[in-house]
Amino acid sequence: LELHRDYIDVHILLEGTETIGWKAIEDLKDEVKPYEANGDCALYSDAPTTFVDLLPGQFMIVYPEDPHAPLIGQGKIRKLIAKVKL
Repeated sequence: LELHRDYIDVHILLEGTETIGWKAIEDLKDEVKPYEANGDCALYSDAPTTFVDLLPGQFMIVYPEDPHAPLIGQGKIRKLIAKVKL
């Protein structure tokens, strides 16, 4: 799972099928990389508790309070990730 503080991610699927995992921020326990402002990212080894499937043309908005695990799936995935500064 990855977590951001300064940016909202908008995951827009262009090709393939993608699954994005999610877990409540208050349930995170296993930090593997502390937050670094350069890159706006912290990493956790916790397993997601919820999964969202995306098809081409669909999108998912991920706020800083949304730990998420993108690029779960099989096969080729093409996507656009837009970063929105808070």
